Amino acid sequence: RAVLSGGGSAPVVLAQLDGIAVLVDGAEAVAVDLVDGAERWRRPLAEVPRLRAVTDGSVVVLPVADGATADGTGSLVAVEVRRGTE
Repeated sequence: RAVLSGGGSAPVVLAQLDGIAVLVDGAEAVAVDLVDGAERWRRPLAEVPRLRAVTDGSVVVLPVADGATADGTGSLVAVEVRRGTE
C-alpha cells in the first residue's frame, strides 16, 4: 500500500484514469493503484499544481523538478500513468 505523508494536508487528486489516481503528496506526485492501493511511482514536483492535471487518458503532464531548465526549477513532463515513464 502507498504511504502518503500529506505534507501537512490531505493529498490532492490531480488525475484519475485507467485505475490509477495521481495525487499531490507534499512536494511530490504519487500514482496509486485504485484496486490494491499500491504505489506505482513517485516524482518530485517543481511546484504544486493548483488545477487538475492535463491528460489524454494514458499520459499525465506534470511540472517535474528535474533541474532541466536554466533556472533549475524543472520542466513540464508527460508521464505514462501506469508505469511512470516519460
